[in-house]
Amino acid sequence: MENELLSETILDQTPDAVIYADRSGDIARWNRASVAMFGFSSEEALGQRLDLIIPEHLRAPHWRGFDAAMSTGVMKLQGRPTLTRALHKRT
Repeated sequence: MENELLSETILDQTPDAVIYADRSGDIARWNRASVAMFGFSSEEALGQRLDLIIPEHLRAPHWRGFDAAMSTGVMKLQGRPTLTRALHKRT
């Protein structure tokens, strides 16, 4: 329990947006930096599909890559940072 609390604290204090989605693409973790970057609160994002932040024209290639990573266990970028487009909540 103490390690879990520590992990949550570290994730919430990291300056990078950390989003965890389950195998279905449903958002299960959304840290404070994600709120700042995308404009959606944790309450708004948790349980939603990743489509919440993926522009419509990029969804098909995203899901092809996501499904490939889920089936092979290998991610194309292997953790390398990349520039991409994302949606932000309109305020």
